[in-house]
Amino acid sequence: MDPTIQKDVTEACQQYFEVFLPDLKGKLLVPGLRSLSCALGVAVNDMEHGCWTLSIVSGRLERVLAGVEEAESVFNLDRATLLEVVTGVLAPDTAFFDMRIEIEGDVALGLQLSTVLEPFFQQYPFHKNS
Repeated sequence: MDPTIQKDVTEACQQYFEVFLPDLKGKLLVPGLRSLSCALGVAVNDMEHGCWTLSIVSGRLERVLAGVEEAESVFNLDRATLLEVVTGVLAPDTAFFDMRIEIEGDVALGLQLSTVLEPFFQQYPFHKNS
């Protein structure tokens, strides 16, 4: 990958976790899913310092933390796949079955989240510099 494009993709991933998601704190992520409480980790394996945990309580994003130490289930993926998923281009469950996302920890929770999060990404698609 061209170094300029690589830097741009890395910055977009950081912006997603450090700016975009924190703006959604307190919002119901998926209508009708108030029972969801978990700590979901995301590890971007081709990015230095590319690990975050999303703390979800009663279906609402409570906080975004650096690292995956507190995560019950961790999605491992690369930057390109992350951006395709968060922009709504690629469904998380499709990415998993295409082996572009690996799940560590509670695999059953990760599979459940991969299908549940698709409506979230459709409702809140990420646009770089949004």
